[in-house]
Amino acid sequence: KAGKTNKSSNKDKEDAKPNSTEDKVEEDERETTKLNSDLYEYIESWMGVPHRMGGSTKKGVDCSGLVCKIYEEVYNSPLQGRRAEDIYAESTPIEKQDLQEGDFVFFRINGRRIDHVGIYLKDGNFVHTSSSKGVMVSNLSEAYWQKRYFRGGRKAS
Repeated sequence: KAGKTNKSSNKDKEDAKPNSTEDKVEEDERETTKLNSDLYEYIESWMGVPHRMGGSTKKGVDCSGLVCKIYEEVYNSPLQGRRAEDIYAESTPIEKQDLQEGDFVFFRINGRRIDHVGIYLKDGNFVHTSSSKGVMVSNLSEAYWQKRYFRGGRKAS
């Protein structure tokens, strides 16, 4: 019986051998879930923080300040620029239908210049700092944002 147990034990070990591709996919999914969780927890902690031009603290933050904080704190990937147009300049343009969580969304609020930025979440939702309501989530399908949407962007590697 002892020999049979050893065989069974060895067979169990063989059956338990990791499939490297499957393990990698599961590891990637766990990392994505963790990142998503980190992103949403971080956003939640900033919801309602008032708008302050040039701000980057919970006492007051502007749109690009929020985006920079998220990239630094959640993605551990600081941005070089501090203004919406600087962030646009350092990103790769993305079509609206190709937006993924974490991509930038750029707007022209006051004319031809890119003067507003947010971070795409999913299902058309994005987080940004509103001058009247502070940090909030809006949707690209809302008439106000549809009219002012310029382009999506992804952080260049």
